[in-house]
Amino acid sequence: MKQQILQKSPTQLHFQAQISQFERKLLRQEALKRFPELNQLEDPFQKEQELLHYEMGRTLERYLEKKPLELQKPPDFRPQKSQSQDLAFSALIRLYPQVELPSELAVELETSLPETPKPEDIQATLEALQWDYSRIERSDRPVQEGDLLLVDCYLSQAGEILPQTAKSNQILMLQSDRLPAPWFQALLGAEAGQELNFPVEKSLNPAQPAENPPTLCHLLTKMVARAQVARLDENLAKKAGFPSLDALLEATAQALSDKKQAQWVAEIKEKIVQTLVSKSQVELPDEWLDEELQRACENSDLQHLKAFNLPAQTLKTLKTCWLKTPELRARKADILKTLLVLRAIIQQKGLKVEASEIDAALETLVNQKNQSPSERKQKMLENHTLLFLAERILIEKVATVLMQESRIICQGQILNPN
Repeated sequence: MKQQILQKSPTQLHFQAQISQFERKLLRQEALKRFPELNQLEDPFQKEQELLHYEMGRTLERYLEKKPLELQKPPDFRPQKSQSQDLAFSALIRLYPQVELPSELAVELETSLPETPKPEDIQATLEALQWDYSRIERSDRPVQEGDLLLVDCYLSQAGEILPQTAKSNQILMLQSDRLPAPWFQALLGAEAGQELNFPVEKSLNPAQPAENPPTLCHLLTKMVARAQVARLDENLAKKAGFPSLDALLEATAQALSDKKQAQWVAEIKEKIVQTLVSKSQVELPDEWLDEELQRACENSDLQHLKAFNLPAQTLKTLKTCWLKTPELRARKADILKTLLVLRAIIQQKGLKVEASEIDAALETLVNQKNQSPSERKQKMLENHTLLFLAERILIEKVATVLMQESRIICQGQILNPN
């Protein structure tokens, strides 16, 4: 038997071993631990060859010795009890991906477009979390309400490669009970690794001129996603090799963030909320946006704003004036809604944030109607004050509250009218 095995090539043996991706990763970690000099190799090809040789050699030992490798058992993501109401992590998602983030806040995500290198951010994140898709896919529990999902989104249209204006592969952190109702219903009961076709709402799919490329909004409503289910909680953090969920989130932030965001983490020394947003330049269609703005400015939402004692002129401008300024309308809508939601959370939770900060930002936003379109555009391109304010308030003032609750207690219609 030994002679027959030795006559076969290492490649054949490696193939016959049929070891999983999880086991391969453990073997490579073992190699780097036993031979730390491999980390010093400057040639990545040589390093890959050395790791492959070690992997094949250990696989050959398993066949010759006729006993399994002493590998760590894969983590069990099945919850011990229902944790819908006591999740340690809540993600504030914004369903308006048209916002152009400043370069220092933007995260370049992995794409499947031709000749696109894999960003170092993604690999750094996986290394920091000490997990990969093969481990996440081992979760055999269906999606439940309140789950935090890591969704690997493959955006496609009729199976074709997407235009350069949109990302074809994004990694989004979504909290299931903040998704649009049709998407949430599609996710309920889904198994890890299952392909899902999210339904398209008529209100989210207005007619598009033939000469315009599909917007990110359309692509998101037609996407096919593999629901990679993982619960970000203390139990998972410990299985991932971290002493606490705080440490895991800290590592995530440091892996994904630039120096400025890392400085914010050091300053607040609290749990943070990390939202991955595409840098795509595409905007939402005007028809869809108008409907969203009308919903945000009418009925109970307007009464909700009055409770904050906003200036009467600001309320009037919100309802009647800014809809008539199509330039940068999508961006203004997102920033305003973000500020309003942040203000709602701040007010309800009694956080110490000067109301004048948000009032000033709102007035700056809505009073831009007195400027010419070119002046407004130039000002927005040069000054990211509003977006910085929203992000800074979110990170520095609201993060702790969001991390402690499984749901965001505020006027959810502002973010998700559905």
